[in-house]
Amino acid sequence: MTGKKVAKPSQAVLKEVRSLKGHEGDVAVIEPESGRYFVDKNLTVAMRQARKAFPGKVFYCLRLGLPHTHAGVSGGRFRKPGEQAKRSQRPRRVEKSL
Repeated sequence: MTGKKVAKPSQAVLKEVRSLKGHEGDVAVIEPESGRYFVDKNLTVAMRQARKAFPGKVFYCLRLGLPHTHAGVSGGRFRKPGEQAKRSQRPRRVEKSL
């Protein structure tokens, strides 16, 4: 952690970023003071672009079209809204104690 407090971008910038079409599941990295943002499918790529343009700044990140930032970053699969997670097809292992 840097210890710096993250400023939230203006409502106008957030509204503009959230209204981007064709970027569902992509990550937006926003520099709060300028309102400039970087969008990519990969958080690391978007952060590199942002850090190159604004070295030493703290950024506000969000995932577009999804309720939380880290969905799928750890390799998970994105589900469409309302789609149920598939259950494992493997039989469950039941241990019996004697």
